[in-house]
Amino acid sequence: MTQSLTDPAVLAVMGATPDDVRARLTKELDRFEAQLRTRQADWTRVQPDREWSPAQDAEHVILINDSISRGVALLLSDRELRPTPARPARPPRTAAASPRPTPAPATPAWPGRTWIPAGRRAALAWNAP
Repeated sequence: MTQSLTDPAVLAVMGATPDDVRARLTKELDRFEAQLRTRQADWTRVQPDREWSPAQDAEHVILINDSISRGVALLLSDRELRPTPARPARPPRTAAASPRPTPAPATPAWPGRTWIPAGRRAALAWNAP
């Protein structure tokens, strides 16, 4: 069972008085800051088995969050949304209808690269056998 953070027994680990807690927190934050300074060059260096540097990851997250927050703000506002164009509904496919043949893709112009025909693999398992 977890204890509440307002429970004095939980907080006693941090210190007996507010000044003790403040001193410990200052010490821990100073140690953390010192460790970050030793790793500052890692911020712009692509890490092993990664495609982006931590700075690029952070920038990507910020940009995505900004886009999402704008969309949510629009949805939560009283502003009218633009109507979307109506598209005719497709007739349901019956069992008697034969599926369309998939045309063979042209040979790729990039030797050594894997060629995956569109529509043949699921999005999350494109490299599955």
